[in-house]
Amino acid sequence: MAEHEVQVNQTFVNTTRNFTLDSNESLEDKDYVKAGAYILVFLTALIGNTIVVVVVRKNFGGRLRSVSYYFIVSLAVADLIMTVGNLPERITRAFTADKWLLGGEIGIAVCKMANFIEKMTILVSISSLTAIAVDRFFNAFSPHRVIITVKRSYIIISLIWILSSIYCIPILVYGNLLQKENGTYCKTRIFFPKWTLWFLPFLIILLGSLFIVFILYFAICAKLWCTKRPGRQRHASKTQPTARGLVNRKVLKMVTVVVVAFYICFLPYWLGWIFCSYHFTPLICNDTYSSVSILFSYVNAALNPIIYVYFSENFRDGFTALFPNLCRRIRKRNKVNPTRPHVTNALAGITLQSVTLYQQSMLSSV
Repeated sequence: MAEHEVQVNQTFVNTTRNFTLDSNESLEDKDYVKAGAYILVFLTALIGNTIVVVVVRKNFGGRLRSVSYYFIVSLAVADLIMTVGNLPERITRAFTADKWLLGGEIGIAVCKMANFIEKMTILVSISSLTAIAVDRFFNAFSPHRVIITVKRSYIIISLIWILSSIYCIPILVYGNLLQKENGTYCKTRIFFPKWTLWFLPFLIILLGSLFIVFILYFAICAKLWCTKRPGRQRHASKTQPTARGLVNRKVLKMVTVVVVAFYICFLPYWLGWIFCSYHFTPLICNDTYSSVSILFSYVNAALNPIIYVYFSENFRDGFTALFPNLCRRIRKRNKVNPTRPHVTNALAGITLQSVTLYQQSMLSSV
């Protein structure tokens, strides 16, 4: 046992030394740019998603205990796990020409876990976005009936994480280190004999969720457009439909941007999976396309918290309560240079006093 541990440690030291020398000899400007981009995404995603989870957990103002926010927290936790579990090794591989530094059993275990986390969190993110779309659909078409309760949202979120983890177990089995003349690489597909068969349900989930989300949001937009028509509003109530429609439109804007950003960031990555798994295409199956598409997929984890804060007043208020000193300094600066009053109002959490008490209670779920 002791001899085996010595051998593993010696392998780790040797591979680390060799890979470091090789990577330093072949480093180019693009490698530094890629590593810098990964570091920026890592810091932004780590800080941003942590703030999102803390803000919802502390429930500033008592307005963050809704089904939509729980699904958003599930999405933020998935982004956090991907950030911590994958981006450090991506940064390292940017400096080593994609070579894997860790050798032996430790290196194999880390390789398996990194690939497992990446695929599992992608499934969780897709499923969470679909759940948000379904919740928004029920909210728009059944405004007086709560279909997805808080208790049911807990069950849905638990099932999403459990089923996603179970589906990705084969990655833990087949993930391994590939030895080449110029180094060692972390791979899964080449060791997975039934990769194309395993990937087919994954592909169905990706395309199916995209289709479902598109249909649901199209139906929601049609519903809101109909309620916004002047002929219908004259016969409607002056208070409740207006407030309910305002709630739906504000939430719709935020979740729509989240969904669009998600698919824009991940679509190039998925295209690489599809073409390189089923129909090899040199235009896509190359190092340049792979590097750019993978980077874009991680950018999404950094974009989501920015979208939440920009579109949700409750998140802005929570950010203000979480960092009062920072927001106070920004408010003082804007008083000295009042060229952007809208930003001042947003950061200070200022609301319009002309809003009725009923509308305020309706808007509390945003």
